[in-house]
Amino acid sequence: MQTPEKKAINDELKRALENAIEQLPQKYRLTFVMREIENMNIAETSECFHISTSNVKVRLNRAKEMLRTRITDYYIEI
Repeated sequence: MQTPEKKAINDELKRALENAIEQLPQKYRLTFVMREIENMNIAETSECFHISTSNVKVRLNRAKEMLRTRITDYYIEI
């Protein structure tokens, strides 16, 4: 069962994550969304962008690192 406190924390984290995703440079944001939210595989994502599969992996890893940094910075500030 989700308590009001847990719901508030989850809602706050969701907003922070959505904001961090919006701030990503477009090529990283689109790669992240396609892979992690739309569940597209690497080959499909590669075809959409006309880039190599290794480049998709690099973009995804960079996006995740940027998100990790932004989320960490957000929680350090509060």
